[in-house]
Amino acid sequence: MFFQRITKCDAPSVAAVALVDEYVIGLSSSHLIPGKKNSLIRFEQIKSLKKCFPCGMAFVMAGDFNMRKSEDKPVEERLGLVDAWKAGESRQNHMYTWNSFSNQYHGPEAFKFRCRFDRIFINRGSITSRPPNPTMAKVDFKLVANKPLIMREGGKCYKFHLSDHYGILSTVHLSQDNDVTNSLRMAVN
Repeated sequence: MFFQRITKCDAPSVAAVALVDEYVIGLSSSHLIPGKKNSLIRFEQIKSLKKCFPCGMAFVMAGDFNMRKSEDKPVEERLGLVDAWKAGESRQNHMYTWNSFSNQYHGPEAFKFRCRFDRIFINRGSITSRPPNPTMAKVDFKLVANKPLIMREGGKCYKFHLSDHYGILSTVHLSQDNDVTNSLRMAVN
């Protein structure tokens, strides 16, 4: 496997180009600016991140994008990105990456709400330089680390989460001529 870090990127992200089997793909992990009022800044950060990858290259961007539902359409339509949760089965029980009803990371007295702050985006660029280029056949998406860890000590049982966000895992199944050839997996927490 070949791996090269991209150093010229103006987004709060780590980005790289990797060769996995015969596939050349860009990968990134991000933590974008928080806050409802910062949606335009987040859009510009995602746009900047997309420019980090060579034109036409397939890439996967993942991380804490701090996005709200209202921000999906501009990112998907204007930047041409595919939301892995939507491309998958969009299961409601795997939707919320922030859920303070079930995740007690900040304590039981914390403000209760749910949101899908974290995303995995995929573009439809060229995955390999050799024809025929595989296409995205299927996308699986699920929450991970969304159950509390249990620790028993001195006859007591403690439950806790490792983060205030649940992790997300996506597997992109690639196809050539309707035959699934390989899978690329991206996980974020």
